[in-house]
Amino acid sequence: MARQHQQQQQQQQQQQQHVHLFNAHRSNAGSIGEDGHLDASEQGALRNGRSALALVDDDGDEGNGTLRLGARTAAHSLGRIHFGAAQARGMRPYMEDRHCVVAAMQLLSSAQGGGAQAGAPLPSDGVPRSYAAIFDGHNGAGAADLAAARLHVLLAAHPALRMHTGELGPPAVARAEEVAIAGALRSAFGQVDEATLAVSRREGVRDGATALVVLRLGQVLYAAHAGDSRAVMCRDGAALRLTEDHKPHLPRERARIEDAGGRVDFQRCWRVVVEPRDGRPGSGLAVSRSLGDLDFKEPHKYVECEPDVLRVAMRPLQASGCGDAFIILGSDGLWDVLSDEDAVHCAKRAFQASRSGEGKVADGDAEAKAAADALLEESLRRGTADNVTVVVMLLAWA
Repeated sequence: MARQHQQQQQQQQQQQQHVHLFNAHRSNAGSIGEDGHLDASEQGALRNGRSALALVDDDGDEGNGTLRLGARTAAHSLGRIHFGAAQARGMRPYMEDRHCVVAAMQLLSSAQGGGAQAGAPLPSDGVPRSYAAIFDGHNGAGAADLAAARLHVLLAAHPALRMHTGELGPPAVARAEEVAIAGALRSAFGQVDEATLAVSRREGVRDGATALVVLRLGQVLYAAHAGDSRAVMCRDGAALRLTEDHKPHLPRERARIEDAGGRVDFQRCWRVVVEPRDGRPGSGLAVSRSLGDLDFKEPHKYVECEPDVLRVAMRPLQASGCGDAFIILGSDGLWDVLSDEDAVHCAKRAFQASRSGEGKVADGDAEAKAAADALLEESLRRGTADNVTVVVMLLAWA
């Protein structure tokens, strides 16, 4: 029975960690730097559940747009990342979330054949490159479908992913990598956005999607997002938020929207509001950045596709529990009912259960899947009304 259960789990994992094999302007970027340990104020911030963005130390390098947070050059290296995914419709009539996991981008790029869309295959240089993403669609699933199909292919085709290794090195080298990889992410988001808008113009649809991408490049992660899908890392046993939800009422978002002539209003939640025009009714959008959403980008650009990007130089996990253990990616259906700390504790309990007793599983992928399932089940138990998608990235340190 145990073997049969394990096989069923593996089959479910393969089905849910699907990869769509199709093709995808600027961002604020950030990074968790190479100096090693967090200082006392940073540790206190983590214990109090603050986000990585609140811990950023501005090093005065203008024009880069990257954020930094500390991590020590690793004596141990990050080997494989194990992925697990789970999703449910919740109380909604339709499932509009999509996700994509690519464990080895080199294999994907080679399989694409290096054509005009895919570009040259990524080098087999021993540098692990992997990708996980969640796209939360609204007013339809077309934008989420397109993003899940194309964004990773555009990234794999970008020269920056062939040039940079993600190794922890001198600050100048790390900074050059940040600029290049953040540029690749901006470009991919922008191309997917424009492709989605082109479909909207041609077919008269008005859908959009949030986008959350976590890209692993050697010993470094990049988290890029537009919207309110969220990434949370377990660092030193506590929750560390890697993304800031793009909500219209946030001061910088509201200022940008109003500077463009837009309006932010409270309609059950804070929304970007467009007035009726050309025979179309007015509408409101609960995020300030997204892919697609033609009515909020033309003729006036109230909503941006531009991602925030955070660079995370990862810290090896120690026996004491210090270091980086796993990352949770979730659509807002998860975070509507679970705090960051709740989610981390839920995943920890799932890992403990999967490593002991009758529930013991055989490998890291199954452990990550068990954690994703547990998070999904907990969000449903708490009554989330939205679609829910969860991807868990379990870091395997060598």
